[in-house]
Amino acid sequence: MKFPEKKSVVIAGEEFNIIPYLTLVQVREIIGGCIDVFDNGLKIESGETVTDIKSWDKSLILMERNFNAFLIETCIDVKDLDYDVAVANGVVDFLYENVINAEATLEKIYQIIEKRDSLPYVTEKAINKIIEKIPTAKGLEKLYSTVKKDMTSGKFNESFDKIKNMFEVNKTLGK
Repeated sequence: MKFPEKKSVVIAGEEFNIIPYLTLVQVREIIGGCIDVFDNGLKIESGETVTDIKSWDKSLILMERNFNAFLIETCIDVKDLDYDVAVANGVVDFLYENVINAEATLEKIYQIIEKRDSLPYVTEKAINKIIEKIPTAKGLEKLYSTVKKDMTSGKFNESFDKIKNMFEVNKTLGK
């Protein structure tokens, strides 16, 4: 099987080579990075300035912009290409049209996001968090021995007396 030939793109008057396909490793890295940005927002560090875009978590716009940036970074053989210059020169559109699995990768990201935001997935995730908090048999034994020790030591006698008094007050009030 023959791999597609490299193509070139002109950006701001300069010609650059692009790779015509994404490898499986690149696809996984791009998907992972985009899902992370979708879930957590984005922290941009530029010199001493840090811009935290946490409030943009769950933003499809930020996720897609991040996908485009990953695509440019992965497919174009150039360092420090300004994202806005690349977009203004039609580079993103060119990559969508000429990188064989670019659109399929973006579609896969949307499918993952749709699945992860579905009611069954969110419910399963919440139930798993609850299950993780349930103590194991060993944990329950430790809890039982600690409670038993505290109960028999008289440590909570005053608290138990207050509770007992509350029940007695409720009985006399007819509740």
